[in-house]
Amino acid sequence: MSARSAKVLEFPNKKLRARVIADYVREGGYRGVVVFTCGNAAVALREAGLEVVEIGPRGALHAGKWWTQAEIHRSWPDLFDATSGHLSVPLMGDIAKEFRAHLGDLPPGRYKVPSGSGETITCLRIAYPSLDFDAAYDNSKPETTLDPDAPLNAIVESETASFAKMSKAERAQHAKLMKIYGEQVTAMPPKASAARPASRPKLGLRGLLVMLFCCCWAWYLASLCVNR
Repeated sequence: MSARSAKVLEFPNKKLRARVIADYVREGGYRGVVVFTCGNAAVALREAGLEVVEIGPRGALHAGKWWTQAEIHRSWPDLFDATSGHLSVPLMGDIAKEFRAHLGDLPPGRYKVPSGSGETITCLRIAYPSLDFDAAYDNSKPETTLDPDAPLNAIVESETASFAKMSKAERAQHAKLMKIYGEQVTAMPPKASAARPASRPKLGLRGLLVMLFCCCWAWYLASLCVNR
């Protein structure tokens, strides 16, 4: 299937993304997030119950360029940087799982993904390593504008070129390895249930008698000390 005949894949990616980030922020102990955005990501993060500092056209502050992660952290050290394209790979892996849980098994084929930072298409490639996804940019809309400074640009372009050169066997091996990686990687801590303390063993009659003897012996020794 050619890129021209590819299906356009649209789904509530910002809401699904925000749900995962909200869980991570709470687990990590951050008081909120800072996000450089056209506005859609900030809305979704607020709806997920987070305190949001929004930098962009709809926010109180405006950026004249693409800020690096170090610059953002220096300005807001106590907030999590939720800017699209700035998330860690394990956290994108968690978002990929959320995408797949929502979309289910997609039919084989090629898909166009409305893109801006490249984060959504990167997560989809983790979630569906055997499918083909093409980034679809539209500079007439802020959410799908191709920014030359977006950090994921090179990854999106290089993966597209690499997949085109792979043989069927190489692509199948890549999909197998990516599937294993996508299922195992996570930014979240183990579930609390896994850390439950072991139950105390039952003493039984013999154990109770031994404990009673020890208590009596301790009381006897203490009385001797007092009577001296």
